[in-house]
Amino acid sequence: MEPGPCPDLALLAAACDGLLPGPDREAALAHLDACPACLSQVSAAASGAAWMEAPARRRGLRRRAGAVAAAAILAGSALAGWAVARRGGAIDPIFEGRLVAADGEVLGPRIAGDTAMPRSGGTLAFRDGTRAVADPGSVLRVASPGDGERLRLDLDAGGVRMEVPPVPGRVRVRTPVGDVTVLGTRFSVRLAPGFGDPPGAPPRYLGVEVERGCVAVRANGHEVLLSAGHRAHLLSGGAPIRQAAQAQDGDLSRITDRLGDAVARGDRDGATLALEMLRALDPELAVRTLERILDPEGGR
Repeated sequence: MEPGPCPDLALLAAACDGLLPGPDREAALAHLDACPACLSQVSAAASGAAWMEAPARRRGLRRRAGAVAAAAILAGSALAGWAVARRGGAIDPIFEGRLVAADGEVLGPRIAGDTAMPRSGGTLAFRDGTRAVADPGSVLRVASPGDGERLRLDLDAGGVRMEVPPVPGRVRVRTPVGDVTVLGTRFSVRLAPGFGDPPGAPPRYLGVEVERGCVAVRANGHEVLLSAGHRAHLLSGGAPIRQAAQAQDGDLSRITDRLGDAVARGDRDGATLALEMLRALDPELAVRTLERILDPEGGR
């Protein structure tokens, strides 16, 4: 049977923004996973640079996405009438990447199961065009892809910046705190210990920031979808929290107050989350605030 037509771009944008109900969202993401043409359009639409070139189109797409999502919820079956069909060829799983150290030294291939990164960091390049640039001190390795995946990486410590082209198959980054599933995008992942934990302690925090495209952050039965200009914050055992990459009115003062309250109560998880949210928005303010909280006499 011939596949049905692709869904409206606004419907796919609504899925990336988390506006669709669960089954429809999964079907839309499955279509994006299988259809490079639609994935390219959605990735471009989610790019701030592309939208700045056509602000009227951006506003129109957002309005249509909201309207389509509302209609989908009311109708109960937004994706009826078109097929989620795999296009552009079968998924080609990747088990090997080429590693270049931060100083430019070519360290050769890394296959599934290898710990990929030297302690100084480096870049893993894969044949589909995916690039993973790891921070110094990161522990990153290539893993065997699962169903529907073309590439899987395990990040046990540190951080990595990913560039993923829109071709069939998901790219998944697993961490001890949560997982990030990628369609086609540019994003970063960072692990950190909890507030007050000693150096070398297991990570308790996961931060994800999307520069372009759409990613899904999943942990403990919860999921948030992020498009360009958004972050997710996640504590071990908790649910991902979505945050705009740019501070909104009152955000900094609210988070600063929350950090102080958490430290005063001895709430290490609350302090970790507030500190990382503040650090993401204004790193210098985070340092000053933490110094003032921990040494109130020194701040006078």
